[in-house]
Amino acid sequence: MEEETGEISSKQLVREGQILTGPLFSEPMRVETVRVNGPDTWVVGLVGTQSERFRKVTLTRRDLEGLTILGTRHTYDGDGRLLRLGLQAYSLGIAYEFFLYRDITRFVKRQSAKAAAQGDDPRARAVGFLMSRYRRTLASDGTA
Repeated sequence: MEEETGEISSKQLVREGQILTGPLFSEPMRVETVRVNGPDTWVVGLVGTQSERFRKVTLTRRDLEGLTILGTRHTYDGDGRLLRLGLQAYSLGIAYEFFLYRDITRFVKRQSAKAAAQGDDPRARAVGFLMSRYRRTLASDGTA
């Protein structure tokens, strides 16, 4: 990202999409709206990047000079090897989840078969119930 700091010229006014940081805000703020409110004064709609809270503030040129403005220009000068590594890590994560689910399913089936072989034992029913619930929980939970 491009960083602009210091003196604000007429070409560098705050624009939608930029991120503002500095002593005026408790967190980095994303610019949503900008409206001129007079000479060297702007009404700016900001959203906190972490809290997602919307704030409408009036900023002067002096206020803007004390802020760090992170630009929104995207560059494509990244390392292709890191992209490939990230894609491989993602695919390995998917494979890991598949094998985890497969192994849990086998375990649950074995435990359920053992519980069924014990007959009408309350403990066997509890084991079968808990195993099937455990399997459903893992299947529906994306963080498991």
